Amino acid sequence: MNPVNISSRRVPLPNPALNMAQSPPMTDESTSNPKPRRTLKQFTAEYLIVFTIITASVTALSFFARQHHIFELMTHFKVLYFLSALFTTIGLLSLRRWYFGILSLLTLLVHAPGILVFYIPTESTQTSASPNLTILSANILSYNDDPSQFIDYVLETDPDILLLQEVSPRWLPHLAPLIESDYIYNHLIPQSDNFGMATLSKLPLNNIEGIHISPDYPWSIQASLTINKRDVTILNFHPLPPGDAYNAVLRDKHLQIAKQFALDQEDLCIIAGDFNVRDGDILDSRIPQFGEDCHADNLANRLGGFQDSSAAHLPGAPLPSCFIRCLEA
Repeated sequence: MNPVNISSRRVPLPNPALNMAQSPPMTDESTSNPKPRRTLKQFTAEYLIVFTIITASVTALSFFARQHHIFELMTHFKVLYFLSALFTTIGLLSLRRWYFGILSLLTLLVHAPGILVFYIPTESTQTSASPNLTILSANILSYNDDPSQFIDYVLETDPDILLLQEVSPRWLPHLAPLIESDYIYNHLIPQSDNFGMATLSKLPLNNIEGIHISPDYPWSIQASLTINKRDVTILNFHPLPPGDAYNAVLRDKHLQIAKQFALDQEDLCIIAGDFNVRDGDILDSRIPQFGEDCHADNLANRLGGFQDSSAAHLPGAPLPSCFIRCLEA
């Protein structure tokens, strides 16, 4: 038997450090070709373009307000659209982003007439030297942080009758001086929600009371008085806002009831308040005009710089807010 020779030899192990030193360096495309960083000008232009696209899209959808209550809600913020379009138009045109600048300018022009018309003085069409009756209707915002602004406006304009919506308990101390001094004929229904009402009058009233024009309707205030030997019925009216499909149907129902209320009166009838309808065309589609019996001549709808609760606290174009029904004497 032949002996087996077993021999061993040391096999060198690979040296990681040596291999790393000998291997070719790895290349990083991101370091070899770095992307240029966006400048402040590019960053600003991109954000302005985003705002432009959003504003233009919502503006276009608001034209379908008659088709769906969601699109109708988009008509309630025209002041914001106007300010947004004004800002983006100036910014984009100054940055020479012509395409989106022109789109923003067109959006601005869509909203400009409906906003600026309330800030441009116009000649009064009033035919008499002084009106027989002046009524101030105002949504005073239940959580208004500056009630003195409205009180000062009342003292300045000195209306015969005040029709107020969103009268909350916090408003009562601010209205008290008016009630104690001049507006001694009054009825107040303060509520902690947005449906408190108040009607205040300097003129003697034949009757004033809170009513529900429908079982599912919040409070309204009906008042009556006699002027120039004619009876005048005044309804302080604030239907539900069309926040969802159900409330939109209720709002339309209440507007129809208000129309019938006016038609049922024997003589003059004025319905004023916050109708929760931004666009007059939408209002016409909800309530066809009263025909020859309905007109609203010589009405002044003033802003006075007040907050518009449906325009996110910015001064805005007022809501359609008054119906007048007159029968010839």
